[in-house]
Amino acid sequence: MTMKRILAAVDGDQAAIRAAHLAHTMAHDLGASLTLLYVVPPVVVTGPEVPYTILLDAQRKRGDEVLHNLYDELHDAQVHTARVDGTAAEEIIRYAEEGNFDLIVVGNNGKGPVERLLLGSVADRTVHKCHRPVLVVH
Repeated sequence: MTMKRILAAVDGDQAAIRAAHLAHTMAHDLGASLTLLYVVPPVVVTGPEVPYTILLDAQRKRGDEVLHNLYDELHDAQVHTARVDGTAAEEIIRYAEEGNFDLIVVGNNGKGPVERLLLGSVADRTVHKCHRPVLVVH
């Protein structure tokens, strides 16, 4: 199996940044393209103090900053960026399937079993629900 398209999901944390750098190295070595994907999480509004659109715009701006910073770090014409709204694991899987990516690379910050049980893990959900190869970077 040849790899021509690699997708790295990024959210700005250190595990995701490590994953993006490893995905970039792999893409370079394999002659593949790399897409950095940021998923803007659903906005939860708990009261009327801050309008939904302001919160959503702030989340989107943060995503654009994360993508811009990583793109600048990698300095590579074969790197593309994308930002989508939704629930992280589901959107990563949907984007990978629709884009026919050969590999998905995600970071995992090493949550313990109790945190994973209570909070879940994007990496865990992606690995278990995706029909494409997924590389988890710690």
